[in-house]
Amino acid sequence: MYQLTRLKLPPSIFLLITIFISVSGYLSAASDSSESPTLPIASIPDPKSIQATIDTTDTTNNTAQKSLAELQKQAYTLWEAGQKEQALVVIQTAINNYPDNIDNYFQRAVWLSELKRYDAAIADSRQALKLDPNNSDILGNLGWYLILKGDFAAAQDTTLKAQALAPQEMAWTVNLAHTYLLQGDKKTAQQWYTKSIQLLPDKETLESGPLADFDLFISKGWQVKTIQNIRTWYQQQAIIHFELTKATQLQIQAQNLSKQGKYAQALPLAQQSLAIREKVLGRKHPETATSLNNLTKLQQKQNRRHTGFNRRKFPRSKKYMQMLAKKYMRKSPPRTIIHIGSRRSGSTINIGATPRNSVVVEANGIINYPRYISSQPAILAKPVITTQAPAPSMNTEGYARIYENELLTTASNPLSTFGIDVDTASFSNVRRFLTNNQLPPADAVRIEELINYFNYAYPQPNTEHPFAVITELSTCPWNPKRQLLHIGLQGKRIPTEKLPPANLVFLVDVSGSMGWSPKRLPLVKKGLSLLIKQLRPQDRVSMVVYAGAAGVVLPPTPGNATQTILAAIDKLEAGGSTAGGAGIQLAYDLAKQNFQPKGNNRVILATDGDFNVGISSDSALVRLIESKRDAGIFLTVLGFGTGNYQDAKMEQLADKGNGNYAYIDNLREAKKVLVTEFASTALTIAKDVKIQIEFNPSKVQAYRLIGYENRKLKKEDFRDDTKDAGELGSGHSVTALYELVPANSDEKISAPIKLKYQSQTTVKPEAQQSDELLTIKLRYKRPLENKSILITQSVTTKVVPLNQASADFTFAAAVAEFGMVLRNSKFKAQASYQQVLELAKASKGLDPNGLRAEFIRLVEQAQLLAQ
Repeated sequence: MYQLTRLKLPPSIFLLITIFISVSGYLSAASDSSESPTLPIASIPDPKSIQATIDTTDTTNNTAQKSLAELQKQAYTLWEAGQKEQALVVIQTAINNYPDNIDNYFQRAVWLSELKRYDAAIADSRQALKLDPNNSDILGNLGWYLILKGDFAAAQDTTLKAQALAPQEMAWTVNLAHTYLLQGDKKTAQQWYTKSIQLLPDKETLESGPLADFDLFISKGWQVKTIQNIRTWYQQQAIIHFELTKATQLQIQAQNLSKQGKYAQALPLAQQSLAIREKVLGRKHPETATSLNNLTKLQQKQNRRHTGFNRRKFPRSKKYMQMLAKKYMRKSPPRTIIHIGSRRSGSTINIGATPRNSVVVEANGIINYPRYISSQPAILAKPVITTQAPAPSMNTEGYARIYENELLTTASNPLSTFGIDVDTASFSNVRRFLTNNQLPPADAVRIEELINYFNYAYPQPNTEHPFAVITELSTCPWNPKRQLLHIGLQGKRIPTEKLPPANLVFLVDVSGSMGWSPKRLPLVKKGLSLLIKQLRPQDRVSMVVYAGAAGVVLPPTPGNATQTILAAIDKLEAGGSTAGGAGIQLAYDLAKQNFQPKGNNRVILATDGDFNVGISSDSALVRLIESKRDAGIFLTVLGFGTGNYQDAKMEQLADKGNGNYAYIDNLREAKKVLVTEFASTALTIAKDVKIQIEFNPSKVQAYRLIGYENRKLKKEDFRDDTKDAGELGSGHSVTALYELVPANSDEKISAPIKLKYQSQTTVKPEAQQSDELLTIKLRYKRPLENKSILITQSVTTKVVPLNQASADFTFAAAVAEFGMVLRNSKFKAQASYQQVLELAKASKGLDPNGLRAEFIRLVEQAQLLAQ
């Protein structure tokens, strides 16, 4: 991910405190805005909003006895309050007391550069390098200070080392190009600038990074005409980079769809790719010809000849490419070979005989024309087009592998144990894929989350327990030889006005990837704005953001200070890499500081999950979350985005953090999660809820739990109160389905393994005489308690005919069947989209929110995509 060009901040805990001094990460060496424009990734709170300004007397009298963390925090507070010289005094004390701490030197250098004390900043950076000679961040920052001082030769040597240590770091690549340019070596500078363009993640980075650098140099009067020319060239090249990247991605998507035989879906993408290349490269460019050829092949496969583009504007692809070949023949040596089309397909046209200096135009979009595109940089004053399309961004979405629950024999496995799951993220994520005309990956389909997305008409609890339990038994729709057991839990609904005081900490990912799309940070901001309007005076809201580091942008604020909170949300901007672990740590610390003993204490994380700085591995993040959950602070994870979306990571965080997980793909979903279901999302009424089913082997030969694969527990875990399980919110409903093979079924099930040292458990006579099918045991803890409470309930063998089953039973069965068809489950038997539609339409009911009608439309969409 992109670290903003000029400076990097220190990668330590100190950074958690100091990030908002220049929260964009793009620190200027000059405090004057005309010389050093900055574009922050998040709004910096007014220094007056800081809780207290530290008295200068305290600065001189008491700092020597303080810990490193206290000194660093004190220095930050002073700096933020505008007492910059006093802040430097405190940092000097920290350096005196802790001379081996790199961060003190690093941070003071940053501050000194803002005060234009470049010599002092350089000295501190060199001192830090003595402690860590191969730190690319320190080297890179030092190079920038040297540029601002005007020592370009020394800056070049230093930045070369930083770039060598971190070759994919755009900041150092751009700065290195600056050093060559400012020394008059335009040719080498352009080579490095061209490389940096390939590392550009987005247009916002372009504006706040390289272009801002050029503006700063111009304001200093450095080679104004040359830098103006290179600035224009760089901006044009970057725009071409973004456009061609988009064209390449569209072409790859079209090719993938074509391989699946989905030509109707592939054609619009191929047409868009062609239109972009024609606009950027011109109609007579080989890449445009290749794109046209690919489009023609798609249309031929669908028996459509050139519908969708102007025939006069684009002549028949083969003839057009022959024309291009003849054109290049006139400009090239007589024995140049030009390949048009695909060698594999046999439609290649060969002109000439020698492959040297050839133009190769392949149907798969791979192009090589070294003869006509010079490897030497163009003249800076004349912007040129780089015709080599950049490597496309790969889809890096992450999903945990799902191994479906197997059919288990009751004789060998009479107990089935799992923790409840109220997450709904999988359904809205599946909806996102289907809305985009794609079938979802199998591992993105978690059937229990599809089922639990919907509301069911379960009765409210009428006992001392915070939830009611209902069961229903009928025929399994997709396998009539089996039965389907429906288990529902309904949490007690608590009206919003009766909710206890809330201590909410919004933890918002404002890294560069969150700015890629309106469905990321802009959607986060709109969703949180909807939630804010539901808060009350007794509620408290704080906000932490993280990109390359983390910081507080909204201190604890009363819930009715709507305009203050909305203003903080509105100023959020995206940029930088993703230090998710640091943000989580800071958010929990803030929640703990403002803990409400009898209230709802919760961190609400909004992110795409693409953490890549600091703690970023799944296991390390899970351990961090686990260390926080016993403090009585719950977690809500809200997922956003596509392409790099890390579903597996976020599901684990919610699972291990006593929380829930939702994916928000549109504003309507944001309203559902953050407004309609706010009480459920925000207030936990029962934690560590576990279910254990004991099947009667005289009535059930075998069983299979549908879904909940990543929520299964060992049978011993049911009574172990230290084992984590799922949480139930106010008004939440939870549904679980079991597919049962009756004991009298003629279906052949694998016989239990014969044991050498013991016999199979014998069935008690009373079990055979009983009409009990199974016994449900549930354990839960009250939110502020650590000892579980046991509930027991028996289920009889009474089977309701499928055509007489409740609407809730039928609809839940339809959703489960839909999930199995999407996953192509080996247990789907007679399941089909058509049967799903029949079941869902028959059980749609009143559907006041239109969710079941939407489900029916999605099934119809999936059916069309699968044809």
